[in-house]
Order: sequence, then structure tokens, then C-alpha cells
Amino acid sequence: MSLSKKEIEKIYNIKDKLTVTYKAATNEKQKKRLSKHIKQIEKIINEIEEGKYINLEQLNIFSDEIQINELDEMNEDDRINYIAIVENLKITKTNKDTEMDHIFSFFKYFEKHFSTPLGSNYLKLEYKFSKRRDTFFTHFENINHLLKEYIDDVKVLSELKFKEQIDQFKLRINQQKKYILVRLSELLHEFKDLVSELILNYEKGFNAIINPLEKYIYKYPKTEKTDFEGIEMINILKESSYYANDFLEVLRMPDFRKKSSFNINKINSKNE
Repeated sequence: MSLSKKEIEKIYNIKDKLTVTYKAATNEKQKKRLSKHIKQIEKIINEIEEGKYINLEQLNIFSDEIQINELDEMNEDDRINYIAIVENLKITKTNKDTEMDHIFSFFKYFEKHFSTPLGSNYLKLEYKFSKRRDTFFTHFENINHLLKEYIDDVKVLSELKFKEQIDQFKLRINQQKKYILVRLSELLHEFKDLVSELILNYEKGFNAIINPLEKYIYKYPKTEKTDFEGIEMINILKESSYYANDFLEVLRMPDFRKKSSFNINKINSKNE
């Protein structure tokens, strides 16, 4: 059977997703199932590359249900470890702050894989929760803007020649970093609260989520595909909660909202 380019790409995508899930899984039964699926897919890929005849109906392994079922069966003790799978990105080639590289990587992973499925075009929420979601994404974009300013300044720093200018820019960048970390902490806790309420509401049988069992399907040509193609909205929400927990572990910052007020200068002095 001759396969289209789109069908071949789908096969490779299924293999990639199953491989990621296999690496993150801790349950041995699930790992055995995943290993079996991966070997089947690898066999087919080898046959495709060798130009052999492919009988998809006989093998019946190309349905999205394979990857969907494997992801859906994960519970909190047997879930994707995002700390292990998030690709480490560098803010700039010259950046020497590995902590900020790691935080930037987690931020960009959320932007690429969660922001679209959890947005208003896909996840339908009742009005109160929809407004909170809008507020979250407004704060998210504000931090995105802060990160861009930080990156621009890191680039400028790498081009400076005079010690006085270098020292001034280092101080500026250090202050920017601390401010970003505080805002990120607030954002992630805000997000966790929202997602926890939505999941609890769903589990109690209420209707805060209008389409909890609808599967996320990539709709728009200009939208980048995510790791959650074909996954039910409620399960994407659960994964986003796990992700937020892992991001907070990487961030290592307290929930500043618990304080009646906070002074950014006090935070700065404690971290110097």
C-alpha cells in the first residue's frame, strides 16, 4: 500500500509520542505495552523506508487510540515527568545563567504545548472560569514580554566592552531576573488554583468545563502542533496541573500571594 506524506508523518509522530511516554512511565505493565507498540511501529517504519508493501488494516496500530489510551491511563504516581522531558533551551548563545535557561525552557514548553489547547478556541468554560482563564493568559503574556526584555539585555551585555557599563547591566539583569521569578511564582500558583477548581468541579459532576471529553484536534494551519493532539480536554487539564507542579519545583520560589503584601526590594536583598 502506498502511503501519503501526511500518513507517513503521522506514523513518525505516533512513534515519537509513545517513546516520550515510555521514557516517563514508571508502571512496568504500561512500559511493556508501550514497548510492544513502539516495536510494531519501528517495524513498519523500516518497511516504509525499504519501500515494502504496507497493510495498515492488518496491523491496525495507526489509530490515535493507542497513544490516547496510554496517556489517559496515567495517574499522578505514573505520569509524564516534565523535568525529564522538557528540552533545555538557551536564552542566547552567550547566556551563562543556566537557571534562567531552564526556566525559559519550561515557560516555552507551556507556550508551545498547553497555551493553545487550553485557550478559548478549544477549552470551553462557563463564564466565571472563562474570565479567570483570560486573566491568566494576560499575565502570561506580560511575563513573556518581561522575558523578551531580559533576553534583549543579555544580548546587549555580551557586546559591552567597558567594565562600568558591564557592571551596570549585570545589576539590571539581576534585578530583572528576580522580578520575573516572583511574577512566575504568582502566575503558576494562580494557574494551579484555576485548574484544581476546574478538575474538582468536573469530578463532582458540575459543568464548569463545557466540553471535558472533547478531544483536542489541531484546527488552524498556522497553529503549532502540540504533544496533546487527540487527548480529551479534561486529561490535558490534568497534565497541565502536573506540569505546573514540576515547573514550580524547577522555579523553587514560595507562593508570594500568601503574604498580605511583599516588597520586591526585600526579596532582592534576601537573594543577593
